[in-house]
Amino acid sequence: MTHARPGRTRTADRGHEAVGHTADARIRAWAPSLAALLEEAAAALAGLTVDAVPGTPVTAWLDVDVSAADLERLAYAWLNELIGLAEVERGGIVAATVVGLHGGGDSSAVAPWRLIGRVGLHPFDASAVHALREVKAATLHGLRVGSRPGGWSLVAVLDL
Repeated sequence: MTHARPGRTRTADRGHEAVGHTADARIRAWAPSLAALLEEAAAALAGLTVDAVPGTPVTAWLDVDVSAADLERLAYAWLNELIGLAEVERGGIVAATVVGLHGGGDSSAVAPWRLIGRVGLHPFDASAVHALREVKAATLHGLRVGSRPGGWSLVAVLDL
């Protein structure tokens, strides 16, 4: 994940952007793989919540392990776990990595999708990481994760 910057980032096959939405924030992300998509969603979340100086070091790596019955709920759980960890640790998200992503098999399983990841945080301070806005939670309203030509896409609404 690149360092948090508000607005839009894009490369040829991967990117994210914040999209205006009444009373909330909507993010869109796209990437060639599902793991990269979830990292881009984390980058979009970070871009909404903090302004981090490029090269800001991670001061705390925290493990994330979430499970869900489908991809939308997995993205919901991932984003909400990141929001919660940043709030509890009183820091800004400056990196996020998906270490393992498993699922999509037997639909009779209670939680057929599992994401194992890490989030890198840095405390809020005047020199490197400035809080932009507080995100209370990701919502299931309008949350979409799906395949597209050349990869995956995600749209999520965040409650501010």
